[in-house]
Amino acid sequence: MYNSVLTYLFLCLTLFELLEIVSTIDSPADESTKFGYGKPHHLIEEIHGFADAKQFLQNYVFTLTPLKMTKAVTSSRAYSLWGDDYLDSMTQHSPDNDKITVETIKKENRREEVLEMDFSKFLKIYNGTEYYMVNSVPSFLRKDVTFPCSIQCEDLIRNDLVEDVMWFSSGGTKSVVHTDSVDNIICVYRGEKTFIMIDPSLYKDQVDMDHPEGAYSGVDVDNVDYTVYPGLAEIEYYHVNLSAGDCLFIPYKWIHQVRSYNSNIAVNIWWNHHSSLNLDLTSCTSECDPDLTLEEVQFHGFGDLIGSLAAVRDQIEGFLGIRKKTDYTRFFQLILGGELQFLDSAEIKDMNSTLFEMFDLLDRDKNGIVNMEELKMATDEDWKKVQHTLQEIDNLLDGVEGEVEELDGGEELDDDINDFFTNTRDEL
Repeated sequence: MYNSVLTYLFLCLTLFELLEIVSTIDSPADESTKFGYGKPHHLIEEIHGFADAKQFLQNYVFTLTPLKMTKAVTSSRAYSLWGDDYLDSMTQHSPDNDKITVETIKKENRREEVLEMDFSKFLKIYNGTEYYMVNSVPSFLRKDVTFPCSIQCEDLIRNDLVEDVMWFSSGGTKSVVHTDSVDNIICVYRGEKTFIMIDPSLYKDQVDMDHPEGAYSGVDVDNVDYTVYPGLAEIEYYHVNLSAGDCLFIPYKWIHQVRSYNSNIAVNIWWNHHSSLNLDLTSCTSECDPDLTLEEVQFHGFGDLIGSLAAVRDQIEGFLGIRKKTDYTRFFQLILGGELQFLDSAEIKDMNSTLFEMFDLLDRDKNGIVNMEELKMATDEDWKKVQHTLQEIDNLLDGVEGEVEELDGGEELDDDINDFFTNTRDEL
């Protein structure tokens, strides 16, 4: 009897240890602190191949619904050819001035050093460094990338394309939590990527985008501090895993964070969400043209986004963040963002005069604070004036000439700007 009890206890302890091991495998200790892990999560809708263009726009783009498309680009030349040897052989076709932009650390923080270098040099060193190519697809590789079938619509291709980006690393990259002011299809050609996504229509106010100038959160994606970001403990997440050949539609303003694994190449296409809502669906092809590549389409850049009043309104509302209000000093910094470090005092004064008029227009009760209720009260005529001001600021920034002197960021830059406002605001 005594031996039977010991045997029973031994078996119970063994089973308990096995359960502990299985639990550790399923939910490693370090996983539970990662952004989007250890919390309720769901999978998004998944189909095989690209969705039909008309159905894609009607059912997913117009309704802001994400979609995973498996094995959608396996017939693309990029999928079958883009090994390092092939890429290296193609560099002989690179123009002399065709540099690429390279980030220097794999865990993004938006403050890392960014370099420019030849694609051929990047190929030689990326496996032994944290270097991460974030650049439009080089001219000599664009013919390899099939344009996504789900957006093969003549009107969209002619008017709405914003930018393409090639993401290339040895794996292990981690993006910040962020949103994009565009619609997005991203396709993986090598390696794997995971996406943690949040529906902004349900949880926008729970996710603190405490860097609204760049539409991102400062949360540590490896070690979420729920005392600083308590809203993240109250939401549900979507988990999406992409392998080579898969594509993902990320709708306009959906909150997301991305990780890459193994040697990794992906290409995304950004297009203007607001403009595409007025798209003539009869311009969409009923059958995909596999020969239509990036070489044959033109991207217009982010400057065209402010052509839509809805996009302008969204941009300004986004600056208010979850606090739903801002004073003028913060407003000024948010509008100019990283451009501030390139401006001298005279240029800042010009910007200040222009932007204060815009702020004053939106500040209906003239208390020095613009809040969400005031933005909702703004008329279309008001937004046209805001749009004109943003275009004027964009032109002023394009006209900035002379030697670029980078200021040290952070508190020192904030102090300089605050001093400037203290000395000049009474003049306005």
